[in-house]
Amino acid sequence: MEKDLEDADKYAFDDHSSYFKMKNIKQQEQGEALSKILKRGDPSRYPPIFSNCRIHVNGRTDPDILQLRKYIVLYGGTYVHFLSNKSAATHIVAESLPPRKRIQFGNCKVVTPKWIMDSIESKTLLNWADYRLEQLREHGQTLIIFNKQKDIIRERSSINQNDA
Repeated sequence: MEKDLEDADKYAFDDHSSYFKMKNIKQQEQGEALSKILKRGDPSRYPPIFSNCRIHVNGRTDPDILQLRKYIVLYGGTYVHFLSNKSAATHIVAESLPPRKRIQFGNCKVVTPKWIMDSIESKTLLNWADYRLEQLREHGQTLIIFNKQKDIIRERSSINQNDA
């Protein structure tokens, strides 16, 4: 019973933020351990392409989040599990974003998973802008034309009347 109380005190958290801070530290340690395990065979086989990158994966991706995490860590990057703020990550990997996150991540380096895969294939960190998420390339809202078919019919009828 006393042992359980000692363990509880050891792992007690003062508040919500300290919990996530400790969780992030633990996840970084796990990432480093994973990297060491995976690189045992031949460390030179995995150049540190993402050494200055802190990368967060948002939503469903192809390859999936577990594969991307493995590649990020294996090639020297830091995988960011949770975004406590936008500056926690240098890059955000996503295939699509809901409207709210498009606004939230508007000034961030949001790339597709292809950026990671192509960087690994070329063994160099490629320019993120070439892999920017298509949804964020658009400047402003696109115009939706609901009556396009009616406008085309009106246009054709006015052309026909002018020809007559």
